[in-house]
Amino acid sequence: MTDITVTATSTPITATASSSGVSAAVSSSTVSASAGGGIGPQGPQGPAGPTGGGSSYTLPAASSSTLGGVKIGANVSAASDGTISVAAPTTSLAASAVTGLATVATSGAYADLSGKPSIPAAVTSLPAASITGLAAVATTGAYADLSGKPTIPGAYSLPAASSSVLGGVKAGTNVTVASDGTISVAGPTTTLAASSVTGLATVATSGAYADLSGRPTLGTAAAAATGDFAAASHTHALANLTQSAATTGQVPTWSGTAWAPATPAAATTDASALTAGTLSQARLDFAPFHPFLFMGG
Repeated sequence: MTDITVTATSTPITATASSSGVSAAVSSSTVSASAGGGIGPQGPQGPAGPTGGGSSYTLPAASSSTLGGVKIGANVSAASDGTISVAAPTTSLAASAVTGLATVATSGAYADLSGKPSIPAAVTSLPAASITGLAAVATTGAYADLSGKPTIPGAYSLPAASSSVLGGVKAGTNVTVASDGTISVAGPTTTLAASSVTGLATVATSGAYADLSGRPTLGTAAAAATGDFAAASHTHALANLTQSAATTGQVPTWSGTAWAPATPAAATTDASALTAGTLSQARLDFAPFHPFLFMGG
């Protein structure tokens, strides 16, 4: 190993690698070192050792209390520039790689446990007599053994319904009750045989005139044929009309309440409305039922 000589200088510390070692320089208040000499005191530390001589420096081993050097060991690697790296920690480990484990650590079986406790047999039933503090009703199940029983009223009796009492009914004639309690009443009779109706007169079922009581006395016309009489709607020839107090020139006129003879009003013609033998406008006044109207040219 090459010795290091420390020499005072006015420049900051520098370090240069060479085949013979390391050369280092510090400020004038410290020391400088170069290859080939030992470290000697300088300045306040005493006179420097001779160039190329002096005592040898031994790097102490690093510890928790000493700053020193280390060597590359297991799981540590050093690059060519001096950078050291530590291998990543193991995140999983096979149980077979761990020594000192009990068998149960890998089997997980209860049978592989040592010092197992004694477990009593499971209790499947327990007599009530062996349980203290139970009330009598717990073993008898009797309502009479309950304490604080409520007062229960007597049985309810549904009264029969009436016009003044709300109650129950039974199904009678023409009334049916379904299984869900729906009550239905038979519909009223829409037809009834006359024979089932009492108090009817004979004519009600026979329809015969002869069965009427208090019949009126009819004249001889009652026995005549219908052809012997005029129909309700018919016509008469003019010759069948009687004078009915009419005078010459009169015509039948409706007065609003009855037919009566009347003299018709004279007809008038507006001659100024006639031009070149063509009727362009004419006003004719005539009475109702006027039999004739003559116009000459």
